[in-house]
Amino acid sequence: MPTLAHKIRLTPTPEQVTYFKQACGTARFVWRCGSGPLPARCRRPKPLSV
Repeated sequence: MPTLAHKIRLTPTPEQVTYFKQACGTARFVWRCGSGPLPARCRRPKPLSV
């Protein structure tokens, strides 16, 4: 059975491009921190001693 698909071209404004990049970067960060052992970049930083 053939797969049907639709192609949609987006023409975002500069503000939307910025938002899309931020949203994708956040999703990628969460995915990497949630899969597998917790890498050092995902751990909570130690509080600074004053």
